[in-house]
Amino acid sequence: MKMKAQLPFATRKARQLSVLCAEMHFILKSLSSMQPVCGLRTSDDDGHESSDPISTFQSSEDILNWIGSQVDETNTFSICVSRTDLYNRGMQQWQRQKKTSPKCRLKVTFFAEAGIDTGALTKEFLTEMLVEIEKRLFVEGPDKKGKNPVYCLNSLDCNYFRTAGEVMAASLAQGGPCPNFLREWCFSYLFSGDSDSIQVSASDVTDLELLQLIVKINTANDDNISDLIGDVVTCGYTGIVFVDKRDSIIRAVILHSTMRLIPMLDQLRKGLQLYELPKIMNTHQDLCQPLFVTGEDDKVHSCLRHSYS
Repeated sequence: MKMKAQLPFATRKARQLSVLCAEMHFILKSLSSMQPVCGLRTSDDDGHESSDPISTFQSSEDILNWIGSQVDETNTFSICVSRTDLYNRGMQQWQRQKKTSPKCRLKVTFFAEAGIDTGALTKEFLTEMLVEIEKRLFVEGPDKKGKNPVYCLNSLDCNYFRTAGEVMAASLAQGGPCPNFLREWCFSYLFSGDSDSIQVSASDVTDLELLQLIVKINTANDDNISDLIGDVVTCGYTGIVFVDKRDSIIRAVILHSTMRLIPMLDQLRKGLQLYELPKIMNTHQDLCQPLFVTGEDDKVHSCLRHSYS
């Protein structure tokens, strides 16, 4: 009777380990399929629970608190300004500060004053700076329902609108006032970045000359509407200038007045990215609107954080 040849010891061990691994794989797979039934969280569930916190905000106060928590407390962003020329000096100092980011804790000093900034000077600076930004870089329409950026290529060239966006973001994060003076269509563009999705009307025109042009078009008749051809063509209207085309002509003026402000809003949007604000605004439009749009005073006051006494 022939004896079966035994496999080498190493080969037998390898086969035993292979069988054992297969059994362990089967057991783990079975346990994994049982987790939902047993009420256990899978790895996917864990990943879902630790998702972007931005999606969890329930109120404007939640947004302000989260933005405030993103301030870099390990470094300072130092600004030295003059009370007599706060806007120009503030813009220059803000842009020239290259060593740290405006996402760091602001430290403000005023010329010829010995005060140490424990938070009150920062809040004072942000408050006064936003007043100046609103006054110099934005213009209100006749309906008093918010402001558009000023059509100023010089300010655009100096990146003042981007700096304004950073100041707005810092104000929200570090205890300053809300920049709630924008028109609703501006807010819509800031969170979407899509000019095709925004809706504008004649009430959104804030340029005085273009407002007067709309009035002239509305009151023109067949005899004198041709007098407006030059102004209408300048606004980008290329159709026939007749009274029965009045609505199309006015629409061209409205689009000319608002769409030429997109570069200013683009700069502003870049500044707001300091604290991911466009993303937050897009995710929570209803919660963010009181922080930026005119006419939401009660909601704003209810969500303001008084970080400093």
